[in-house]
Amino acid sequence: MRWLTISLLVAISFSCDLHSAIQNAIPLKQYVVDDAKMSVNLPSPPKDAKLNLKESTQEALDKSVSFSSTMDGLVVFCSYAKYRAGSRLNASKAMDGAIDRVKRSMGSERLDVKREEASRNGAHGFYAYGTSLTAKQNKTIYRHIILVKDNEMWQVVCAGPSDDPVVARTADRVIQSLKVAPGSDRSL
Repeated sequence: MRWLTISLLVAISFSCDLHSAIQNAIPLKQYVVDDAKMSVNLPSPPKDAKLNLKESTQEALDKSVSFSSTMDGLVVFCSYAKYRAGSRLNASKAMDGAIDRVKRSMGSERLDVKREEASRNGAHGFYAYGTSLTAKQNKTIYRHIILVKDNEMWQVVCAGPSDDPVVARTADRVIQSLKVAPGSDRSL
């Protein structure tokens, strides 16, 4: 009887360790993107991505960097923008606009989003999370953080299938890993 109890405890312990490993099955690696004054853990090396901006927004920018990373259904998009001196950035309006763009780009009929305040290294903004339902009835998880400090803005967006809990947990890990260096010319 004692042998059976010990065997069961070992089996349960192994099962819990295996479950924990499976939960974090999408491996992440930290990437420092000096041009964007940010570091973030991503599922694959960052690739340049085009950021579609209105002409008026492009004219207000001194600098813009954007990149993406994908793996196993998870899509991550990151961007940094430095606006001309004297520009007034509003993280709340930026998040509203970003949510609208995401809704249109995903073909969402419904985007259920909750919003919380967020900050990193003196930059403040919002973290939004939720799910999207497309016209084809595909449900997608959505994670998004926008941070603003003076005339600089950082943004990370994660999306992937909502029926895969590993994707949702990985998206959370990506968002939590974000580090920014506002107002600095130094590396992270």
